[in-house]
Amino acid sequence: MKALHTLFTATCALYLAMSVASAQKNDIDIDSVKVESHGAAVGLSFQMNVPQGTIKQNYDLYYIPVLISDNGELRFPAVAFSGSRKQLSNERKTTMGYTTSFNGPSTPGYEGHFFYDENAPYQRWLSKNSSTLVFDLRRDGYRKSVDLGRITLDEHFQLKHPWIIYTPPLEIPDTTTYTGKQLVYARASDYSNDGRYVEATQMLDTLIADEARAAALTGIWRMAADSALRTALFPKIGLGAEGERYTLALDSLLLKPAKTWDTVSVRLLFPVKDSTLDQNMKSKLDSIVMAVSTVKEREKLPRISITGAASPEGFQSLNRKLAWGRATAVQNYLLEQLAIKGIEYPAEKIVVNSLGSDWNGLYQLVDTSDMPYREEVLELLRTTPEAERGHALWGLKWGVPYTYLYKHTFPKLRGATMVSLLPGTAADEVGEIINRAIVLIQKGDYAAARDTLLPYTDDPRATFPFAIACAMSGDFDMLSILTNMETE
Repeated sequence: MKALHTLFTATCALYLAMSVASAQKNDIDIDSVKVESHGAAVGLSFQMNVPQGTIKQNYDLYYIPVLISDNGELRFPAVAFSGSRKQLSNERKTTMGYTTSFNGPSTPGYEGHFFYDENAPYQRWLSKNSSTLVFDLRRDGYRKSVDLGRITLDEHFQLKHPWIIYTPPLEIPDTTTYTGKQLVYARASDYSNDGRYVEATQMLDTLIADEARAAALTGIWRMAADSALRTALFPKIGLGAEGERYTLALDSLLLKPAKTWDTVSVRLLFPVKDSTLDQNMKSKLDSIVMAVSTVKEREKLPRISITGAASPEGFQSLNRKLAWGRATAVQNYLLEQLAIKGIEYPAEKIVVNSLGSDWNGLYQLVDTSDMPYREEVLELLRTTPEAERGHALWGLKWGVPYTYLYKHTFPKLRGATMVSLLPGTAADEVGEIINRAIVLIQKGDYAAARDTLLPYTDDPRATFPFAIACAMSGDFDMLSILTNMETE
């Protein structure tokens, strides 16, 4: 009898060992687990390796993912593995109006590799401590359901509050002393701190028309309720919280550099011994006339400097007279054309002078050229008195340098140069106004910012702060503009 008992015990032990080995062989492996918060939900994804034969024909096997921490549990839709016979039974019961024994939402699973990707509503307590993922196992047969216990993964997950990232929590005072509107604001702010933007907005709906604060709060909450708009825009406006209101840190514009005057230079070249303006020269001067004629105020008319010059060959006295004639020819033409346009130009704003023989210009042209005997010519110009330079050039190196200068260089010196200071762009006044409106937005005075920007909406720099100011002050039609700005 004792031997029979020993044999029975050994047989049971062997059977148990075989059962454990079989269970281990058929275990469902879980890996590649990913838990992350996005918007108002928590996403859970993982991969399951389900060996063949794990799911018996006559039962349903449920894997129920649960995020747990010291503060609570968050259940996700179950993965339901159904044997072929049990699946037919479930379909028959459904057809006859019965329900299967598992009442929660589930995702059908399959043998082989199965990928899970589901979401569950975010709970505030998830952000307080790290969470662990567990699986509650349950088996449903024809007549009996059995809880198979809980599998715990070793990995821990730390989640950030999805709303605090974009809408920092507002300060909620002790509401026991509050009544009326104050209590409504406090409760609505508490809802928004929990990410319940729609409910928070609904609480303040009746106050929006009369309360600037309500309009501003609901403007932010309505944008926050749109996850795409919130994610795209809130990082750009630097949303923060200060007491019971939000603050925005929009960056100020970099203003366009202000300019008062532009310098315009016109170079005219004349034939030998000539001071007459041809049509090409007049066309160049006409552009200056057009620019000057746009100046409406006499005191803002630009200063014009005209300098005549001649090439160094010939008598110096004649060259001074010729250079002066070229400068006065330019002056007379400008005054005539301006008079035709009704502009009497002040004499003190036009300066006319003569260089005579332009020796400095000659030196600069020779210095940058590759003419023959270049160094010798430069040395002569540096050391020879001005009155003797012409004769000395003629005799240098058998006249080769002089011949080159007469043909290639002297024609570039027979001219008149007009330098004009013309009115340029004014200071960036519109940019300064936009910056003042941005300061108002930063202070929370959204309605004033909206009204400040309204006359300047044709400036593309004003579009974004204007749309923000409108949305924050309760003009929610601007939300579509903001969305389009992001997608374009």
